[in-house]
Amino acid sequence: MSDPRVWRFVATCCVCIAATFSSAWGVVNGVPIVNADRRFDAVGLLFTVTPWSACGGWVSGTCTLIAPNVVLIARHCLDINTSQPLPPSSLRRYRVRFRRATDGTSENALSPAGNPCHGVYQEIDIVLLVDAQNTTCDQVLGYLASVPEGIQPIILSLNNPPRVPTPIILAGWGYDGECFGGGVPWTLRSARGIMPSNSSGNDFLAFSWCSVGVTAPCLQCPTIGGPYVNANLHDSGAPVLMEVPSNDPLNLTPELRLIGTVSSSGSGRRPSSWNNSGGLPMLVESTSMPHLRAGDFNGDGVVGVDDVVEFLNAFLASHLDADADANGVLEVADVLIFIEEWFKQ
Repeated sequence: MSDPRVWRFVATCCVCIAATFSSAWGVVNGVPIVNADRRFDAVGLLFTVTPWSACGGWVSGTCTLIAPNVVLIARHCLDINTSQPLPPSSLRRYRVRFRRATDGTSENALSPAGNPCHGVYQEIDIVLLVDAQNTTCDQVLGYLASVPEGIQPIILSLNNPPRVPTPIILAGWGYDGECFGGGVPWTLRSARGIMPSNSSGNDFLAFSWCSVGVTAPCLQCPTIGGPYVNANLHDSGAPVLMEVPSNDPLNLTPELRLIGTVSSSGSGRRPSSWNNSGGLPMLVESTSMPHLRAGDFNGDGVVGVDDVVEFLNAFLASHLDADADANGVLEVADVLIFIEEWFKQ
């Protein structure tokens, strides 16, 4: 098996067989996403709602906000196979938690200090699930009961999907260790790497040639190519992203584009898979959206006095959302930077 694609496929199958107790995957060796980087606010934590949980529920995977009230979900996160219909809401309900609260503050961890009901988040019920005709596309649309405040959807890459080796970002809420199911779970993390070449015109997306095992050395990668990002336990549906240049002269931060959703430790489905599988409504690649301004702390689209008040409240409460220079430390310089950005708007 000299072809690395064959080698990776076999290794991934072995991991999947060993992981039949779970339907989701997560980011290996990921790093927490800084609170000030609001581009990742659209990456939500998917719950299967259960009566025994005061907040959230059973963690089912990750999903991505792709329209004001629509999230893209990996179908197998719903704990069904391709021959089963979507579960009716009367039997199984789902909910999405976004890390950003309505006042502009955020919390990367699901349960900081062991408290899952800390309140620094928005948690919204899914009121409708929509399936594609061909259920093997492993993608489902979830319609939210309300539009999350201050969170911008991530634009899909449909017209010119990358097929050659491309710098990518994997973002998700799963485990972060090198071994399968190992490490710390339930924090929004990301990892950067290189997507390998993919077959032209294929909805299947190979985003890594690595595999994850349960015994050391757990992470196995080819010696040629990479570095690769890789998935682990409990985060199927995580977005595979690439950066494109900003079209906003006032904010040169690169924009994110969703190029795939995680289906296994190293493979996923492009958003075109939904369209080509008869999914309706068809997904479209929208134009760039206006960036959230640095002075718009709560993300409501208006730069006002309330943003200053809420920023100062976050600073005094030691929320890292007030880390304006993203150096990991709250200091007076952050206040001065924010006020300067506020006056620019």
